[in-house]
Amino acid sequence: MESKTYVVAITKNKKPTIPILALFSIIFSILDSVKLYIIGILSSIKSSIVA
Repeated sequence: MESKTYVVAITKNKKPTIPILALFSIIFSILDSVKLYIIGILSSIKSSIVA
């Protein structure tokens, strides 16, 4: 949802915001992968504690 508003903001004023959009997309992808990684670690820790 949030990424769509960024795209709309970028299309309105193109030149200065294109690198910002790239930066945002990189940051969001990194955060998503980190989130998945942390969730995986936590679930493995939880299962090892239970077992």
